[in-house]
Amino acid sequence: MGISDRVIWTGDGNFRIELTAPQFMPAGDNTLRLFAAENGSRFFNSGQTNISIFVVIPVDFETGVEIVPFQGDRVIAWVKATARDTELPVDDITVTAMLYNDSFELSRTLTGRTSANGSFWFEFVSVPPMAPYGDKATYGELWVQINSTDEKVAEDDRIRLETTIAVTVLSASIVEEGKMAWIYGGVAAAILGLVVFAVYWRRRKQSALAELADIFAYTAELLAAGDEFREAIFNCYESLCAILMKHRFLRRDFETVREFEMAIRKALPINEEALVALDSVFEEARYSRHEMGEAHKSQAQEALARILNEIEVMQDIPIR
Repeated sequence: MGISDRVIWTGDGNFRIELTAPQFMPAGDNTLRLFAAENGSRFFNSGQTNISIFVVIPVDFETGVEIVPFQGDRVIAWVKATARDTELPVDDITVTAMLYNDSFELSRTLTGRTSANGSFWFEFVSVPPMAPYGDKATYGELWVQINSTDEKVAEDDRIRLETTIAVTVLSASIVEEGKMAWIYGGVAAAILGLVVFAVYWRRRKQSALAELADIFAYTAELLAAGDEFREAIFNCYESLCAILMKHRFLRRDFETVREFEMAIRKALPINEEALVALDSVFEEARYSRHEMGEAHKSQAQEALARILNEIEVMQDIPIR
């Protein structure tokens, strides 16, 4: 790189070079080769030489200390270094943290180097038989002091880094309040869940009742219009099964009439006599071999009417 415009001559015939190191140069020791052209006015010959320079980088630091739980056995602090010119993480910066209390009876120091992401985490661990750091009665107030003596960092930035942070230690009462808050929160969530489930279940049942009522009413209309009895009742049964399965009152691969009867009773919490009459109509239509006459039609219409009346009394849904 050309630096002829950065050469400053002194009165005694010497010179110095002042320049900002380019971003591609690593922090710390670097070797430069200087080339000088012949200078007739100063009677200098051309030549070259190697010189060592030390590159310093401007760094912004972030620091912090984690909250220590009551009777917690460790204090965790962190520091993060970012180059001010490139805004990239700076690795291999030596950083130090000291944990101490007001009386300095406790004083521990840890040193490390920032990683590729520019950060380093200090972890002070209390090992029995010493009391845990979360025991405020033993240690009182705790502090963490963070600094760096790494000469790769500009001196002003090292001074700005020097910071002391108070360690927050949770008391037993705060921990207990937190536990109670979790308990109350859990109870509230459980109650809310029950309410939501109850609303969902009610709406599900109302929806099923409305659809079942429509099927019963439609079948009654078909019978009143003179449609073939056995076909109308069989189609009614098939439609009821579909609705019961849709609303999960009946499993899709059910095998017995008993399962259907249990499902219809679960979906229709109505008078048992009305349900027994409905069961009789279905059994007659599905399993009998004799001719179905007017008496059977009347019996079916009466059973459907009783079911519709029971649903209407519940006043949960409008009946068409």
